Amino acid sequence: MEEDSVNSLREKIVDEKQQMLQHKSFAGLLLATGLVLATFGTAAVLMPENPTGAFSGGFEIKDLEVEDVNIRGVETSETGLTFVQDYEITNPNILRAEFQAASYRISIEGESVKTGSIDGEKIFEAGQTEMMALLHETALEESYSGTTPVTVEGKMIFKVGDREFEKYYRNSFEAEFPAN
Repeated sequence: MEEDSVNSLREKIVDEKQQMLQHKSFAGLLLATGLVLATFGTAAVLMPENPTGAFSGGFEIKDLEVEDVNIRGVETSETGLTFVQDYEITNPNILRAEFQAASYRISIEGESVKTGSIDGEKIFEAGQTEMMALLHETALEESYSGTTPVTVEGKMIFKVGDREFEKYYRNSFEAEFPAN
C-alpha cells in the first residue's frame, strides 16, 4: 500500500510540473530568465575590470589594412612638385585607431629631393573603412624637364589601444615638368 501511495504522489508531482511547463506564463518566465542570464553573462565579459577601462575579456588587436588607391593632383613647376597620395584604411578592431604620423622621402629620377614627416590627425572608427589623403608639397633645388619618374616612400604610424603599428609604403608615378 505504501508503494502505491509513493507512485501516486510521483504521478501527481509529474502532472503538476507538466501543467506548469505548459502554462504560457511559466514558459515566458523561463525565457526571460534565460535572456537575463545571457545578457549579464555577456556584459560580465565586456565590463571593465578597473576604472581605467582595461577590458576583462580578452581580444586580439589586429593590424590595420592599408591599400594604396592612387596619386592625384600632380602639379609641377620649375621650382616645385605637389601631389596627393590617397589610401583606403580598414580598421578591423573593436577599438578605434589613430593615425599618428607619416615619414617620407621623395625621389626624382632616383635622387632624393625631400624627406619629411606629416603629423597625424585622423581617427578610424572600429570596424570601419575610410579614405585618408597625404598632401606633399616639395620645393626643388634642381630644374627638371619633361616626363620624369617620381617615387615617394615611407611609413605611416597608427595606434590602436596601447599598440603602435607601422605601415610601409612606396609609390611611383611620372610627373610632367615644364620644358626648360
